[in-house]
Amino acid sequence: MFEYFGVACFFLCLSVLVSMSAVVSPQKRGGDPHYDLLDSFSKVLASSEQITIPRDTLCGALTHFLSGLPSAQLSTFVSTLARSPSLWRDKTNNIHHSNQGYQLHDSGANLIREAIRLSVSTKIDSIDQELGQGYIGSWKRQKRARQWLRSILSAIPKNGSSEARDCLHTGIIQGLDDISDLDWGSDRVKLEQAIILHLADRYGAGHMSLGKETLESFVAVMPHIAAERLSALDLRATLPQLQSELLRGLDREGYAASFARAIARCFTVLDQGGPSSRRHAWVGMREFCVAMRTARNRATTGADAATPEWENGKTALFSFLLPAQAILDILLSDDPPSTRSTASSFHPSANLAIEILHTLFSFATIADSTSGGLDGYERLLYGSLDVLVARGGQVGINGLFKRLRGEPIVEAEDAFLLHIGEQLVHSIDAPTLRYLLEVAERRVIDPIHAASFAAAHAFVLAVLKASADSTTMTTNQRALSGELLTFYSSLIFKQARQGDITSDQLGAAFSVLLAVASDISPHHLQALFHLLDAESLRLDDHAGYATTLLFLRISSAAYVPLPGLRLYLDDLARGILQRVESGGASLDVAGAAFKMVIEDLPDESREVGMGWWMDWRDAFEGKEVVHLKSPKARL
Repeated sequence: MFEYFGVACFFLCLSVLVSMSAVVSPQKRGGDPHYDLLDSFSKVLASSEQITIPRDTLCGALTHFLSGLPSAQLSTFVSTLARSPSLWRDKTNNIHHSNQGYQLHDSGANLIREAIRLSVSTKIDSIDQELGQGYIGSWKRQKRARQWLRSILSAIPKNGSSEARDCLHTGIIQGLDDISDLDWGSDRVKLEQAIILHLADRYGAGHMSLGKETLESFVAVMPHIAAERLSALDLRATLPQLQSELLRGLDREGYAASFARAIARCFTVLDQGGPSSRRHAWVGMREFCVAMRTARNRATTGADAATPEWENGKTALFSFLLPAQAILDILLSDDPPSTRSTASSFHPSANLAIEILHTLFSFATIADSTSGGLDGYERLLYGSLDVLVARGGQVGINGLFKRLRGEPIVEAEDAFLLHIGEQLVHSIDAPTLRYLLEVAERRVIDPIHAASFAAAHAFVLAVLKASADSTTMTTNQRALSGELLTFYSSLIFKQARQGDITSDQLGAAFSVLLAVASDISPHHLQALFHLLDAESLRLDDHAGYATTLLFLRISSAAYVPLPGLRLYLDDLARGILQRVESGGASLDVAGAAFKMVIEDLPDESREVGMGWWMDWRDAFEGKEVVHLKSPKARL
């Protein structure tokens, strides 16, 4: 009922507005008033007078008639639409607003294109409602859809307004891709061929570049045309134009995004071509990365967040990610056109991976301040690192850090540097390690910038883990690990007391320190135990922190040498009961102690651990009173 009422209101408004926009014969027409309205609307389109129908009503009428007319009337209507002097009057294509309506001059073409696009899905919906489901219905659906498409394409004039032809072609092919479950057959191919031929004409007469209007039309249709047909165009000449237009349009996010998609498509199509096209693609991919770094620096140097310059920088980052993912796909699937290299150069794939990582590094400040995540960012980062390691090896990794070290560094860039250092910790050389440790030492003490603070902690722990995992540790490595262990162990307790890191983070870090200390020397392990004891005495009145330290003492038991294990466990038991008496956690701590005995103690220590548990279990469960001040209460 409401749907019928809405359609009725639409035709009422249109009929009134059409009657105001055109001179209609006063003679009463016989037949269907629907076709009388079509006739009047067609006269409005055919007239050279300014159209005063509101744009929403006009676009709704276009969608309705394109999707609802039978073939005979549809062909005539499409021809009238394509030749309309009032719609395609001005090649600048702007919408001119007036009190009475509008005339098409710029983004008006987008409105008409969208109306044409919607007519495809509207037509398919009407076919579906009429035919229903089933095999027969599906076959008829496809047949009728193809007949409808054929009627429209055959009615588009081969001459006349190129702007009208662009708009019709683009709207239709976009609409076809909105219907994913329908095979449009050879008619779809003919449409793509017509678009390519029309675009190819723009390169004619010695012109090697496209005009702005044609370039925008090309960008609109490019995602919808098969690669083998796109390759017929001179994409090598078009790619620099797309890149230049993208950089000029960074103040318009949607506009820049459309050009970014087109650039990504260009890379893919060129890389699927012959050797010359592939070489051009690889050169273009590198130049794109360099251009986006330049755009980032120009857009955000000296700019604060929320300024237009900063917003342009964000748009530049978003516009970089999609083409860069296309580059990564190429790097992961194809060998470069030429793999020749010299002693002073990297493998081409590694070189492009470095370019991507360098560009991501230059956008680190923007990425750090962007909430909601960045689509494809992590895949691009880790995929590029994988390519660098696989194709560049140690030489490529050193080349990456050498390049990034030459950049002026801020907190977010330090965070990025430390993060990739963490990922490549097993592959970095000694000079790079020293440099990154200097960066980490500077950032790990400052929790104000969360990203660099967290990255510094993660990097230090990764370095310590790598040293613990090493089967052979040199004297220099052992000394470096010992110094880092001493510095970091004191730091994390201080930061835990201050609330800069959480109890869980302290526990995770301390477990790494225990493993590293046990590999370095008994002296370093004993130093950790002393540090933990001293820390336990420092804050007995801080219940939450004291419980955290008690859990650390439980996890440390697995590293206590067997001769001193029982004494250590008895002292630990008194600490557990002391926490119970002071109102601290009991079941969780006792449960952690039992888990330690069963799962964490080495085989040679488990018998001692089980004996200790049996002796103290009743006390932990509150079934026996123990005098904690007597060190021999349970002996």
